[in-house]
Amino acid sequence: MRRVFKLVRRGLLLRCPSCGRATLVRGVLRVHQRCRVCGLAFEHDEGFFLGALIVNYLFAFVFGILPAIVLVAAGVWSAPTAIIVAIAAALLLPVVFYWHAKSLWMAVYYVFVPDDLRAARLEALSAIEGGPGAAESAAELSEAERQRRQLEEALAELEGGKPVYRHGGR
Repeated sequence: MRRVFKLVRRGLLLRCPSCGRATLVRGVLRVHQRCRVCGLAFEHDEGFFLGALIVNYLFAFVFGILPAIVLVAAGVWSAPTAIIVAIAAALLLPVVFYWHAKSLWMAVYYVFVPDDLRAARLEALSAIEGGPGAAESAAELSEAERQRRQLEEALAELEGGKPVYRHGGR
């Protein structure tokens, strides 16, 4: 449970999930590709931050659109007022919450897939210590990588394709 709170706290504070340093934000609506301190890749593959899109939409709905709906239903606001406020919130809140959505998505991801964080730490450390080829050898030796490869092979066999990796080889 401490690990979950630590990751969520780091997500709220826009910090790297691995080392806890403030290295995520690069500029206006931009984030770094990797942590400048520990080397953790913030974006694993294409589409990784689609989850952040959902977090951002959820935030905009809960804090922008839902209050307008509730206030119209309660008779506090008129419908045109609520529509104007909801549109403004739907346009502004995702921009304001952009970095936090990405950071919280990474935290949620690593809460549910902690082995990826451990493997990324090993890969980053070996890349720093041993050069470009060492990162791949450390990743090949890790248990998470071996399990991932077995899963990819099983999925390929289920789909009728050729296995991605051969047993005993690379």
